[in-house]
Amino acid sequence: MRGFEGRHGLLLNVVVQHMAHHNRFIMDALPKHPGARGCKTSFVLEGTEATTAMRV
Repeated sequence: MRGFEGRHGLLLNVVVQHMAHHNRFIMDALPKHPGARGCKTSFVLEGTEATTAMRV
């Protein structure tokens, strides 16, 4: 999970295997954070492989 502060407060990039895991995070874990006041979600259904390697 990575965070980036933006004009809406905080943007989280959360990677999950199943939608049930996402739902549990949104419904159970996130509301327990004292600064959480709302949530808007977007989904990426396909992506590139995450890596720290640099092409040379």
